[in-house]
Amino acid sequence: MDEGEVRLVTGPGDEGVRLDRFLVSHFPDTTRSVLRKWIDGERVFVNGRKPGKAGMLMAAGMEILVLVPPATDNTPLAETIPVAVLYEDDHLIVVDKPAGMVVHPAQAYPGGTLVNALLGRGTRLSGVGERGRPGIVHRLDRDTSGVMVVAKSDAAHHRLAAMFADREIDKTYHALVWGSPDPAEDEIRTPIGRCRQNPTRMAVGGIRSRPAITRYRTVATYPGFSWLEIRLLTGRTHQVRVHMQALNHPVVGDTVYGGVQWKGLQDPVRRNALKQFDRHALHASVLAFNHPVSGERISFQAELPAELADLLKVVRS
Repeated sequence: MDEGEVRLVTGPGDEGVRLDRFLVSHFPDTTRSVLRKWIDGERVFVNGRKPGKAGMLMAAGMEILVLVPPATDNTPLAETIPVAVLYEDDHLIVVDKPAGMVVHPAQAYPGGTLVNALLGRGTRLSGVGERGRPGIVHRLDRDTSGVMVVAKSDAAHHRLAAMFADREIDKTYHALVWGSPDPAEDEIRTPIGRCRQNPTRMAVGGIRSRPAITRYRTVATYPGFSWLEIRLLTGRTHQVRVHMQALNHPVVGDTVYGGVQWKGLQDPVRRNALKQFDRHALHASVLAFNHPVSGERISFQAELPAELADLLKVVRS
């Protein structure tokens, strides 16, 4: 879509509809996450004023001004990069993303991403969403491994994006954290937003905080560590890592939110193993949802990668 001004007026049928959902109905080729960025980036005005939040409820007769950003030519290149495929059909592809791989191209990572790898194997990805991110409906952090679904058809992309937004997709992670959470099983309900001191990081109670819900259960405990099963009921950026830090039990290997706690270990074997571990001890184990086209319930599991399984062996000993 070319840059320009789009002016809209709400009608009686729009009353009570969220602003972001209203915009989705008028910009069907743009994901809700992109539209929220337009709202946050002062590209959307309601009755001449900044709306403040994407969840603002509409009333009849509101005038909406949208400043559509200019298009850029940042089409991802196809690259020959191995990718583990768990499932594929005409509408979607499910992969096991390795730690160290970025999901889509960005300024700091113009290539070598999951999108480049999928294009390299000849996978047709949906054209819906932000430029340079074909098929992407959710993300995993670079140093987090595990199961991901990517849309191949536009119909699947629209439906999957809505399912993620409406919390209709079950996401289960496993994580090795420092210490032993008390209680051993609980639900964390603390909003997450941009860190006020460092906007590249997220924080509990940060700028423009949004609801975040994380459920965890302790599967096993070891001296100084715990192995957790974690379910996400929302999908905020860095959610697991930020919530675990807030509990004072950060994810092992997370130097952003957990520091380098391995320096305090006395056991030389564990100390060396943690020093050499160069990723987050966080793995997206299971993804389950209704197929966006057929409606069939499907579930996929990604086994623990070797480097994380090896670290667990050291921690257990």
